[in-house]
Amino acid sequence: MDWGTSSDDAPTISGRRSDSLSLGVRVALGVAALISLTVLGMLALLTSHERNNFIADRQELLSTVIRSDGTRLGDKINDVRKGALFLAQIPSAKMLASTVTWVNADSRETWSRRMQDLFTAFAQAHHEYFQIRFIGIADGGREVVRVDVLDDRVVATP
Repeated sequence: MDWGTSSDDAPTISGRRSDSLSLGVRVALGVAALISLTVLGMLALLTSHERNNFIADRQELLSTVIRSDGTRLGDKINDVRKGALFLAQIPSAKMLASTVTWVNADSRETWSRRMQDLFTAFAQAHHEYFQIRFIGIADGGREVVRVDVLDDRVVATP
């Protein structure tokens, strides 16, 4: 081997500096770097594409769930509205709601018991209610009849 010196007095092999790379090695390293960058770029694009697909799928699923929940909620609201209209049309409710002056307390108690019986039967048939009340207009907004549903039991409150 030919030990020479370079301009910076570092020993060289065959007159070349030891830290310089051949053209072939530099080209190979450059190609490897380009391939690595290309692979990383493709992975980033695939990850972005998969993420976008995942988000689109979740948005579609969420839209379906929201439509379904909205339909069920609308049905429940409609059921409650129908129940309220039914209870308002009961003859006992119409009698209590009117501004009739009660002849005696017994007649009022009789009507209140009838309303409690009707509300109790209605609450037993419609488990979605937790309380049914009748608020009297003639009594200044006082609660006249109330039925509570407690632990699957219907309790009439005087």
